[in-house]
Amino acid sequence: LAIYMLGVLLEQRGEFPEAIEHYLAVQRLEPRHVSSLANLMALRHHVPEATLVRRAEEMAALPDIADEDRIKLHRGLGKHYERAADYERAFGQFAAAKQLLKRSRAAFDISTVAKFTDRAIQTFSRDLFARDYVRISDSQRPVFIVGLPYSGMTLTERILARHPHVFSAGELHDIPRMARMLRPDYPECMALMDADALNQMADDYLSVLERLAGPGPLRVTDRMPLNSQHLGLIARLFPEARIVSCRRDPLDIAISCFAEVFDPEHDYTATLEDFGHYFLEHERLMAHWRAVLPIPIHEVRYESLVADPDTTCRALTAYCGLAWDPVCLEFLKAKYQTSVGRWRHYLPHVTPVARFLEASGFRYSNETQTPTLHRPFHRYGRRWDAPPKSLTSPLFIVAAPRSGSTLLFETLAQSDSLCSVGGEAHWLVENHRELRPGAPGIDSNRLTADEATAHHRDRIIYQIGSRLVDNVGNPADLDGNRLFLEKTPK
Repeated sequence: LAIYMLGVLLEQRGEFPEAIEHYLAVQRLEPRHVSSLANLMALRHHVPEATLVRRAEEMAALPDIADEDRIKLHRGLGKHYERAADYERAFGQFAAAKQLLKRSRAAFDISTVAKFTDRAIQTFSRDLFARDYVRISDSQRPVFIVGLPYSGMTLTERILARHPHVFSAGELHDIPRMARMLRPDYPECMALMDADALNQMADDYLSVLERLAGPGPLRVTDRMPLNSQHLGLIARLFPEARIVSCRRDPLDIAISCFAEVFDPEHDYTATLEDFGHYFLEHERLMAHWRAVLPIPIHEVRYESLVADPDTTCRALTAYCGLAWDPVCLEFLKAKYQTSVGRWRHYLPHVTPVARFLEASGFRYSNETQTPTLHRPFHRYGRRWDAPPKSLTSPLFIVAAPRSGSTLLFETLAQSDSLCSVGGEAHWLVENHRELRPGAPGIDSNRLTADEATAHHRDRIIYQIGSRLVDNVGNPADLDGNRLFLEKTPK
């Protein structure tokens, strides 16, 4: 019915009283219309009449009703009983919906997830990211918001979307699609892919952002949960991107997922036991990303966001390189407080998964763990009237390949008087597409003083500053007392 579709649209727009009126109108015209009845049960802003509740229960028990419709009714009734604080009946309805859902899908296989996690960890090692790859894209536009469903991703996206310099692109399927196109060799193929192929992938993704957001916004958010599996790919394509990891008490996530109906890609939500196994694999992979990625990952804890939104939101916008704007807090309401500790209402049912997580050694803390922010690149984006102190008398090792230059570099790099970018740095020049062979006026790798423009000089200083480390690998200051050491045969 057209009235029903308009009700769905109104609900999606947050116009709940109007949506409720449209659903009720459908029920008056067609009492057996399942979707409108299920939506009336599920809407948090509506207390349905007892006659409607009885109708939903009776229809869910009819032998000739389709499983899809029965699932909708069980879910809606579960939401209704939860609002009425009848948690046992609510859980029973959620369990009935999940049981029906399992009949139409293949059983969840945790071994498949574990095997992919193993392959990703083996492929995207610290050594891989330490190699002297040509940097693919310097774009700082993408902000990848990752996490499990109901971990606070949507809330985090809405906070950022309020900022005048941010565009929310929703859940983009482009990164998972790229990964699928690389199968069956993905992720292992990432260690061997040439720069041209990666450049094309990066350009394609940025074109999507440009088409959706236009040229104006400084940041564009991508809230696809599956991107958490592909942060290694993301880091290779966009080393200047931001990654925001949303975290929440896993028991609250578990019960929130159990109360919903997901696409097959989230089939780990069919049982609480399946969720527990998947959660640990997710945590294992995220711990690996935090350890090896060249991009610092910013964590937003749901509980911290709800308890102290001002501090949490300020840290989030600062990480994204944005000036603080109070508008980001405008829509946060006290209603989110009720979502913290939701699992306690279902304690008998979540106790087994709680014990399973505890036995694994997992411990969850409500405290936000903020990583070191992006290196202060803005300091190095200026015009340099004179070289920074570390570059006033740089030391360059110039030699043919295989002549001992690497041994000399590694020996000198141990000195506490020197700093470097950690190894050979072909990318210092190759990141400038206009200086690569084939660009206008460039027919070889031989570059002359004509190419030493102020723009290229400042950009190279910027690149050095963003990766400068001391003799033990800690970040070093361009204006510090150490001299810069560099060795690149080309």
